[in-house]
Amino acid sequence: SIFGSGFGDLFGGGRSRRGGRRRQPTRTAGEDLTASIRVPFRLAIDGGKTDVRVERDGRAETISVTIPQGLPDGARMRLRGQGRPGSGGGPAGDLLLEVRVDAHPVYRREGDTLLVNLPVTLSEAISGAKVDLPTPWGTISLRIPPGTSSGKRLRATGMGVRHANGAKGDLIADVQIVLPAGTDPAATEALLEAARAAEASVTEPPRAALTW
Repeated sequence: SIFGSGFGDLFGGGRSRRGGRRRQPTRTAGEDLTASIRVPFRLAIDGGKTDVRVERDGRAETISVTIPQGLPDGARMRLRGQGRPGSGGGPAGDLLLEVRVDAHPVYRREGDTLLVNLPVTLSEAISGAKVDLPTPWGTISLRIPPGTSSGKRLRATGMGVRHANGAKGDLIADVQIVLPAGTDPAATEALLEAARAAEASVTEPPRAALTW
């Protein structure tokens, strides 16, 4: 009819001129992007927010990223919807972010264990002592047993890397005996005499167990 053909052409109707339905645009997801970021050791232990700059469609953009507590070096994070935009109403791609963790000047990490060299004086090693050690979770007191040698390991349970799910690693302090520097000759001689006297009562040489 005149109304059917006229109004159908005027307002688009439900069909194209060829009689078929109009084709909907194809929904295509956007491509994923990759980027890398360096974060301080302390941020990887504590967790927190930082910014990362990414190139997206020829433009540099800054994205806020939440670093999970206890994130290890080399971890890869997937940020949903932060990749290239989709087409035809499709979803945006993801941003695949590689996280590199800077070294700490004192601490090092193995898995969820934190390790640190703990300097102690000769008198502390001989007679024993309590020494303070700063950690990510506050300062703790470690007991140095009398007669401690360099290389002895002291463990603080639960004071290592922590995660949001409640998992906790340990902290290990490797004792390093620090000899006094710049000691006057008389004091050095007295120290040597005391050392020789102590060694005289030792029945087994300290390197007796070394073998090839």
